[in-house]
Formats: sequence, C-alpha cells, structure tokens
Amino acid sequence: MNFERSRQLLPYGVEVGGWLIVVALTGYWGMQLARPSPHLAPRSGALTPMTDARRWETVFSAPVAQIPIQVRGIIASASGGVALLAPEGAPIRAWQAGQEVLPGVYLVRMDRHSVTLARGGREETLILTGPSLPKGTTLAPPHLP
Repeated sequence: MNFERSRQLLPYGVEVGGWLIVVALTGYWGMQLARPSPHLAPRSGALTPMTDARRWETVFSAPVAQIPIQVRGIIASASGGVALLAPEGAPIRAWQAGQEVLPGVYLVRMDRHSVTLARGGREETLILTGPSLPKGTTLAPPHLP
C-alpha cells in the first residue's frame, strides 16, 4: 500500500469539501435574503385582477378603495398617535403604525386627516370623513350664562 499518495489526497478532499459547504451556505442564505418579506408578498386572491376598464378608471380619478376598512377617528400625538379603524364592519379599535389590521393589511402611517395602509406592497390612503350636517345648519359658539 502506498500511504504517501493517500496523505496527499486527504488535504485536497478536505479543502474541496470545505468549499462545497461554503458554496451551499452562500446559496441558501442568498435565497433567504432575496425572497420578499411575508407581510409584503401578495397573497393569492388577495387583490382583484385589474381589468382594462379598471386600469383606465384610475388615470383621470383617484384610485378606488379596495381595502374594506372605515376610518372613524385619528388621535395624533408626538409619539405617533393611534387611528380608530373599523375593519370589515367589526367594532372600532385603536391601531398604531406597524400593526396588522386585517390579514396582510398593515397600518403604515397616519396624518391629521388620513391613514395609509399597505397590502401586498401597495399603499392606499383612506381619508377621515366627518359626519355631514343637515343643509342650513349653522354652528354658533356656546352660550355662556
């Protein structure tokens, strides 16, 4: 038996095995980092397909709201504040930026009169609408005795 030859092949085999491990780990972590975040990835059936009629609908007007959430109030503060939202007819709850309102729908930010929600990487702004007063109603300052 020639032991000299096996001593030369052993370090070469270890080096090749080490490089194969490095390449495999680099490929695995590269794929993990390249895939989209789960909360930004669109879910199947979550968005309605845009037909030609709907595509032209947004050219000359504001986009049609697709997220079934009603804005009931906004409480602004220096620390970010909260938005009072009623998702899909559910009771009103307070939400902070970054929270998931519905599955796949996140509250991104809020302004004085609007909130911005994100679903599937797309953002949609919902405007707070106040109750309308009957026609002819005038507001007067309170009467102090």
